[in-house]
Amino acid sequence: MPVADALGSLETLRALVRAATETVSALAALSDPLVVRWNQLFGRMPAEDREAIVRAVEHEVDLRLLTMAQGTPIIGMRGMRPNPKARLYVRLIGGRDDLPDLTRDELMRATLRAARIMATVHAPPAATFEEATLDAFRVLTPAERGAVRAHNEHMLALLEQAERESAEAALAG
Repeated sequence: MPVADALGSLETLRALVRAATETVSALAALSDPLVVRWNQLFGRMPAEDREAIVRAVEHEVDLRLLTMAQGTPIIGMRGMRPNPKARLYVRLIGGRDDLPDLTRDELMRATLRAARIMATVHAPPAATFEEATLDAFRVLTPAERGAVRAHNEHMLALLEQAERESAEAALAG
C-alpha cells in the first residue's frame, strides 16, 4: 500500500474514532440518572406547559451562570443557589386563578425576605420609584387599587402592633 493511501486511511480511521468517541460521550451523558429523570418528567409534562417551564428554567440557569462570573458581578448578585422548595406552578384556591396557595410559614418567610430586602437594597431615586409605582397603579382596576390600599393599611396596623409588643417587652424585661 502506498504511503499516501496509508496516510489517507489513517486520517479516515482517526475521524471514525473521533466520531465514535463523541457518540459514546453523548450517549454516556444521556445515561446520567438525572438526565433520564428530566427526560421522563418532560415527557409527562402537559405539552401546553413545556415552553413556559423551559423558559423559566433557562432564565434561572442563565442568571445563575452570570452570578458565577469571576470579578465584580455583572448584575450585583453573588452566591445564588438552587431553591429546593421552588415552585413553577401557581396553586389555585377555591377556583380563583389569581392567588397562590401559601402556607403560614411560607407567608412569614416571604414577609421577612421582603422586609429585609427593603432594608438592605439601595432604593432607586425617589422620582424613579414614584414614576414606576404610579405607572403600575394607573393600570390597576379600582378593585385592585382598593385591595392594595386595604393590604397596606392592614400591614401598617400589624407593624404598629409588633412595635407596641416590642416596646412592652422591653419595658417588662
